[in-house]
Amino acid sequence: MNKLIRKILPAPLKDILKLKLTQPNYKQTLHNLTKVPKKKRLILLGTPAHGNLGDHAIAQAENVFFREHALDHDVIEILTPLYNIKKKKIKACIKKNDVIIITGGGWLGSLWIHNEIFVRDIIKSYPDNKIIIFPQTIFYEKTPAAEKELSLSKTIFSNHEKLNICVREANSYEVVRKNAMIPIERLFLIPDMALYLNKSFPTFKRDGVGFCLRKDREKEITNDIVANIMTELDNSNIKQQLIDTIVPHLIPLKKRDKELEKKYEEFKRVKLIITDRLHGMLFSAITGTACIAFDNLSGKVKGVHSWISNLSYIHFVDDKADIQGKIEYLLNNTNNEYPDILKSEFDKLLKLLQ
Repeated sequence: MNKLIRKILPAPLKDILKLKLTQPNYKQTLHNLTKVPKKKRLILLGTPAHGNLGDHAIAQAENVFFREHALDHDVIEILTPLYNIKKKKIKACIKKNDVIIITGGGWLGSLWIHNEIFVRDIIKSYPDNKIIIFPQTIFYEKTPAAEKELSLSKTIFSNHEKLNICVREANSYEVVRKNAMIPIERLFLIPDMALYLNKSFPTFKRDGVGFCLRKDREKEITNDIVANIMTELDNSNIKQQLIDTIVPHLIPLKKRDKELEKKYEEFKRVKLIITDRLHGMLFSAITGTACIAFDNLSGKVKGVHSWISNLSYIHFVDDKADIQGKIEYLLNNTNNEYPDILKSEFDKLLKLLQ
């Protein structure tokens, strides 16, 4: 269905169809926006309708974060397709003291330029509101076209006096800092929101190795390396399966938690995950699943790994020659619990929101 929507329908009709399939009660959300607010409001923009479960885990964690801290705010979540087709009506309902939150993820920069354009539109549309971009990766390729996009984003970002940017790894921090996209006092280094979750319980019987690998333009690991690993596992009679954090269908808002729980359970039923997907690594971390992680094109896997580098069951691989030894070690260390080691790192978000 996702591929059919992308190939056949023009953009506005795509968003209308996506919205009807994923948030059929969207008119109630718009109605809630029109009400005179009795509390300060957090307007969470850009959450996913697509099948990328990593993005859904981020949105899930953001909502859990808001609930657990019992903030004296009303939270209104607006999916990306709803924003795209009703942006004028949404803008008419937003008050100056509403806080605009742009959901976290890995899609700022030149790799996924339509998402960069989406964020620019929000920043330009709300010049008087406090805006917080939740932990993101920002990556611009070393091309003339990407340099132009960086220059344009810098102009838009730097002109907003209440824009705060949270990034989830050091490389993105340096992109914002070196290019003076916003003042340094409004730039924050905070873990990926999925790391706020803890899904290591209940436990399940584990068996075999799961491969969770990219198929898109961010892929860096070669097919030869993967084939060699699979051959070694075959020679050792170790069960293998493919696991993906992308599902081939849209995910209705009401079914987000159910879809994610199914995927978390899938991770908890294998002894080891081998992945080059950031949320392949992070789902492993929060479910207590042993993991060997390779980097991707933007470097975000290595960057975010720094937050969890002290977890003995999560291994980032720079030296491809050391893979077999790590596999043998991790297959014998499968009972893990995700510790709440990062909760204090999210206190910066609380200060921004209060």
